Amino acid sequence: MSKNLIILAAGMSSRMKNPADAALNAEQLKDVQLKPKAMIAVGENQRPIMDYLLNNASKAGYIEVVIVINEKDSFTREYYANNEPGGLNISFAVQAIPKGRTKPLGTADALLQGLKARPELLGQKFTACNSDSLYSVNVLKK
Repeated sequence: MSKNLIILAAGMSSRMKNPADAALNAEQLKDVQLKPKAMIAVGENQRPIMDYLLNNASKAGYIEVVIVINEKDSFTREYYANNEPGGLNISFAVQAIPKGRTKPLGTADALLQGLKARPELLGQKFTACNSDSLYSVNVLKK
């Protein structure tokens, strides 16, 4: 099993920011205006979605984690500077929004930015996953 994980978290959450399209309560709508989608608090403990993903990644045996964020996201980096899950070495890559666009390029570009930020991963196995999906420990092990 690979010990390297790249988490794609550079999306702009544009569909969620449209109240007509989102099935969110008022508090969640406020949250989504201020934070990236993966950092919206959920569950009994009101922790960011990504906390649950990182917890499962740690339990699955991952060590190196690259979180690809967009250039407007300072929240995620600041949050994990103060709340780094145990056993994980978290680093960040930034997926810039090209001139003339309102959103970053797609998934392949996000992976490329993750590999540029951590060139030692080139030629190694790694797992890539979305930041706003919760993958079980079992799935991450596979």
